[in-house]
This record gives sequence, C-alpha cells and structure tokens, in this order.
Amino acid sequence: MLKIIVSSPERVQLATIIQDQLKNIGLNLKIELLEWGTFLAESGKGNMDMFIMGWAPSTYDGDYGYYPNFHSNQFGSNGNRMFYSNKKVDNLLDMAKKEMNVNKRKDFYNQITTILIDDNPVVPLYHGNNVLGVSKKLKNVEASGYPEFYKYEFINK
Repeated sequence: MLKIIVSSPERVQLATIIQDQLKNIGLNLKIELLEWGTFLAESGKGNMDMFIMGWAPSTYDGDYGYYPNFHSNQFGSNGNRMFYSNKKVDNLLDMAKKEMNVNKRKDFYNQITTILIDDNPVVPLYHGNNVLGVSKKLKNVEASGYPEFYKYEFINK
C-alpha cells in the first residue's frame, strides 16, 4: 500500500484522481489529509511515498525554484522533500548561484531542466490560472505569474 499525504481538501480531490488511476494498474494508494504543520513535518522526514504540494518562485529567478527543491544539501524540511540527489545537478546549481552573467546562468538552468526531465523526481500536475481585474485608476499593471505590486501606479483622479 502506497501512501500520499496532502494538506487541503482540494488536494484530497486531486489525490483521489491519482488513487483511482493507480488502482487501474493494480496499485493501492492510501490518502492522508494532514494539518499544514504535520504535513510539513511528515514530508520533511520522508514519511510518505508521495505528496502534493505547490511551489511558487516569487523571485522570478531560477535559483529560488530549483535550489531548495533539487539540491541534495536541501533534503527534507529545507525543501528537497523528494530526497532527490544528482551530483551534476548539485554542481550546476552551485555554479548558477554564483554566476553573474545572465546568459551563462540561463545555460546552467537549461542544463538542469534537461536533467530533471530525464530523472523525473517530480510530476508537475497543474499550473493555476491568474485572473486579473484592473481599475482605470491603476497604471503599469501587467499580467504575470506573480503580481508585482511595487510597479503599480495609483492615480488620484
């Protein structure tokens, strides 16, 4: 029996779909809904076969999305809850973290992406849509994956 842990009723719905699909190939999956703190503790220890969790790299920098989730020195509660380890990925992440040249950094992250696609330590399930409603009294608003409120200009008219 495999165990998947989740931290919200919405993710229970998603886990139920996964459970049903795995049952079709002969695998049984037990779903556990945990309070957020317990979820973090259990996933940080690796006390599950699977988990569903979101990640939003708010900095728009590859380091924030990749380093905590895939570097082997970030095992467990630091972020790498899959306990994924790949020395080449570690080296590329270390080099990218220090590199100042934007094009060289992009190359490092492209190499990392290629390795992660091959190794498949995570299965991205979905990407949410952002809905944006804007007043005419607000300028400089652009649709993006993460709102940058500091760029907005409020008009007092």
